Amino acid sequence: MRNFFQKILILFTGNNYPEATQNEFYQWLVDEDHASQKEDALRELWNKAQRQKNVKGMQKSYERLKKQEGIPTVPKERRIRPIHIWQSAAAILFLLLASSVYLSTVGTKAETDLLQQYIPIAEMRSLTLPDGTKVQLNSKSTLLYPHEFTGDSRSVFLLGEANFKVKPDKKRPFIVKSNDLQITALGTEFNVSAYPESQEIATTLISGSIRVDYN
Repeated sequence: MRNFFQKILILFTGNNYPEATQNEFYQWLVDEDHASQKEDALRELWNKAQRQKNVKGMQKSYERLKKQEGIPTVPKERRIRPIHIWQSAAAILFLLLASSVYLSTVGTKAETDLLQQYIPIAEMRSLTLPDGTKVQLNSKSTLLYPHEFTGDSRSVFLLGEANFKVKPDKKRPFIVKSNDLQITALGTEFNVSAYPESQEIATTLISGSIRVDYN
């Protein structure tokens, strides 16, 4: 079964699909059916992608060294460009883990109905969350949020970059979870940048106050 899921994941991450197809794939991925098998297959895919990324880095270092030392490069008849899938794997892994954590921590059926917004390259989109919070979602970003906030907090999951204008609610803090960061706000405006290809996560406070916790 895991090999079957791996084939699906490799097929998806190795090709470009329309936004509608990507949304359908994400919905299938975060579905509870066969969740453990999907996660196992995805982790294995992620590990392979990381190894591929490390090999590419070593090749670049070697090419720089040859250039510095004046070592001639043997011409090649054909160069095969590998498919690098680590960025897509990171995004999918994030969505799968975020949804599994969310489903395990909420107590009502309404909040387990997760919605997902994915913004393609060179696009931006504005949306209003169920509580009235305004979100500006930037290019190559994904936001996961419930159909309705019914618990004692308002949690969303972000991969990429977004600006949040939070609807004030002192009884229910607004929480943005991204990788190892958790940003908590009551009523404020802030920006979060957490792209999988970047080694840094940046949080910019525009107004009000926030609390940043490291998991």
